[in-house]
Amino acid sequence: MIFSEIYGTYYNTMAQIIKKALIGNLTQDGLYSCIMENAYTESVVSITDSIEKEKWQLLKFEREKNLYTTVLKQIPEMPLTTLQLQYLKALLNDKRIRLFDLDFEYLEKQLYGVEPLWNPEDYEVFDRYLDGDNFEDGGYKKRFRMILEAKQKELTLDFTLRNRHGKEYRVAGIPEKIEYSEKDDKFRVLLAGRTEAYTINLGRIIALRFVPNAQRKTFRESGEFNTDTIVLELTDERNALERVSMHFANLKKRTTKIGENKYRMELEFSRDDETEMVIRLLQFGPVIKVLEPNYIVGEIVKRISMQLRLVQ
Repeated sequence: MIFSEIYGTYYNTMAQIIKKALIGNLTQDGLYSCIMENAYTESVVSITDSIEKEKWQLLKFEREKNLYTTVLKQIPEMPLTTLQLQYLKALLNDKRIRLFDLDFEYLEKQLYGVEPLWNPEDYEVFDRYLDGDNFEDGGYKKRFRMILEAKQKELTLDFTLRNRHGKEYRVAGIPEKIEYSEKDDKFRVLLAGRTEAYTINLGRIIALRFVPNAQRKTFRESGEFNTDTIVLELTDERNALERVSMHFANLKKRTTKIGENKYRMELEFSRDDETEMVIRLLQFGPVIKVLEPNYIVGEIVKRISMQLRLVQ
């Protein structure tokens, strides 16, 4: 692993502990506090045990002073390896990272002259839709950062959206999760506090504002805003159950076994994403059979019939 949240945390925590010991103010209470601030709750036991039993021979406790001392003379540093720098340079070249509010001028200066681990043109993604979001658009970046701020601070946002028919409508709520679809090349936001599941494609947002504290609530203003449920029968061939479940992981679903390798699956989706759902269902071929609703069944029959006419 190039970076590790778990093991990297232990190294960083010990670096902070040793720094305090070198300053000369690391007490037992200070040791526990440092671990709690920088590592995990259960780390108090493992780290202190390793120090006290001298498994890690870096610190020594002087009881008369109630202080930990260290044999090290310099504050520890954790410089990044060449591989890590190359990995970060590759990420910096990804247009999606520009959506985040980072000091890119500083980062580019620090990584100047570093060869990226890969370049965007080094790989080609297959089976991806071509109408992905425009991540370089200034308005898109601003809205993305507003949603990210609202999620972090649990603020309510008022969304003005345009559906696939060109009609505008409004929705408000607190962002619960931001997700990226590799297949669609789009970002979506899931709203919290709703009685029904609702997902917003960032590319369909035309205006966005924070809702003042006194007006915070979840609401909707549109007859177009509703959800529906697709009912399908699934034959578990070639690991189909797992593949379908993973593909529709962002949707609320219910799966029931109805036979030896037969399953009934109910998928809750936004009516605004009807066309996208039809396309996603078609890619699984004969392992699934859509039973309801009739308008989805009809659209699937229509598309298959068109394909058959093309090959005849």
